Amino acid sequence: MRYKAMFFLVTAAFLLRSQNYKNDILSVSKYFTELKNYSLTMHYKLYLDNNLSKLYQERNVQIKRYNNNVWMNNTSGLEILDNENYQIVINTKDKVFAARKKFQEENQKAQVKEYQNFMQNNFDSLLLIFEKIKIIESSNKFVKYEIAYKKNSSVVKSILVIDKVKNMYQSLTVQYKDPIKINKLDGKTHLITMVLNYEDFKVNNTYSNTFFSEKNYITVKKDGVLVPLKKYAEYKLIIPEDEDI
Repeated sequence: MRYKAMFFLVTAAFLLRSQNYKNDILSVSKYFTELKNYSLTMHYKLYLDNNLSKLYQERNVQIKRYNNNVWMNNTSGLEILDNENYQIVINTKDKVFAARKKFQEENQKAQVKEYQNFMQNNFDSLLLIFEKIKIIESSNKFVKYEIAYKKNSSVVKSILVIDKVKNMYQSLTVQYKDPIKINKLDGKTHLITMVLNYEDFKVNNTYSNTFFSEKNYITVKKDGVLVPLKKYAEYKLIIPEDEDI
């Protein structure tokens, strides 16, 4: 009986923390997906052998959104424009340019609603991969979760910090389980730890009338043909027709 009672208490505590975690994640997800005007920077770092002093890779991703227009820029050389009518992806490192006109039925509101419904309806099943959820720090400004994963997961544990004031993620640390080869030259396998920091989160930004315009990248001919601007003349051109970039 004593062991059954202990099991019940542990299970109840896990379910309570799971519910807190679920509510926090869904709250951030709903706020973020419905927000029409924001900008932020995702600061990405990759460490070797679970040692936070062995930095292997570091990148920044800038994201700006205004209504149905999204612009992204990655320090690795990837730039993306997704506005109401066009999707454009440019890889300055490999010199590849891809562009397409969007279909009428690609309704962003419908996509947001579909994502929210998926999160709401499937979150409990996503929780099944967790072995333990623990709040390791909390205040009126933030909450820090430590999540341990079950043995069949590729992740050992993660630490998620949520900014309660901004209703936004602050940082995410993920420790992976299986060693991998990170490049052909090294030839060795390494355990990987990924750290994401969400910085410079701002709402109600002011943009110029042309910031999200496809005319910064392409010319649209009368027959609908998309032609990259001259500065992309040396790039390999990809024009998808029936599917997303």
